[in-house]
Amino acid sequence: MIEVFELKSKKLMKHKKQQNMISSKFPFDGNMDKINWVKTRKILDGAFKILKPPAGFHLRTYEKGKIRFEFITPKKKYGDDIIIYIHGGGFVIGSAAQCRNYTYALADTTGLCVCSIDYPRAPENDIQEMHKVLSSIYDLLTIKYPTSNFIIGGCSAGGCLALGMVEKIIKEKKKKPKCLFLNSPLLDMTGTYKPVNEIEDVVVSLDCKKPMSKMVLGKYKKKDYLASPLLFVNKYIPKCFISVDNNESLFTESYVLYNKCLENDVPCKLVISKNGYHAFQGLGNKTPETKELLVMLNNFIKTE
Repeated sequence: MIEVFELKSKKLMKHKKQQNMISSKFPFDGNMDKINWVKTRKILDGAFKILKPPAGFHLRTYEKGKIRFEFITPKKKYGDDIIIYIHGGGFVIGSAAQCRNYTYALADTTGLCVCSIDYPRAPENDIQEMHKVLSSIYDLLTIKYPTSNFIIGGCSAGGCLALGMVEKIIKEKKKKPKCLFLNSPLLDMTGTYKPVNEIEDVVVSLDCKKPMSKMVLGKYKKKDYLASPLLFVNKYIPKCFISVDNNESLFTESYVLYNKCLENDVPCKLVISKNGYHAFQGLGNKTPETKELLVMLNNFIKTE
């Protein structure tokens, strides 16, 4: 099922303008490997850690070596399912703290606990190390909450990790997640899929993939589900909810995933927005449109 809707509220357009300014300072383009992301990250991480949870929410942090995540319990809990969320940021920036606008809104809308993961980032860590941590956290959660079902989601680069994580779980015959959701996902590090339409994506340009691959894959040169999960979608993945704007450089990857789901009889909903920008979904409850998207996602998760 495909649903299309236009983004036009003043609030969202204001955020779009702000995002354009931010993107000019931290470009995801062909030169992204020339930026000192470790230094940039320290500034961003420090700024967001001071954010406190809204009234009524409970925030618990877990940290043991490279295994780090935030566990958010909503004001009103409506079920035992647990959402595992993986942030975006081109694999080099971003954190659980930085996406709290979204994870709090996600917990509030669904009434479910959210585990927001702080995976080890590039360039210090490669894709194998990231997935090693994701696997450890999934094992920990399935042991601690044996009766819970798990919903796995991710945004942008986190979408790549989320789909790869699901495929790895299935390959290793662990407990299959109930649902997968992806916001503006990057799904292929090989550059196999090119845009089919004219785009003006100010946040992510297609030429970022070469330097990104260099930083993220490192010596890991395999073309497999860790590096490019889109190439290995099969009938065993759970039902999937995808949200993407039609003006994103990564739009084609979402559309290909949708069609691969249909080919494999996997229930899938693709929500295509117009006039937005890459990863606008992270605004959570701050705009009417992103609130509506969360309601759509909640309905999809809870529909058998």
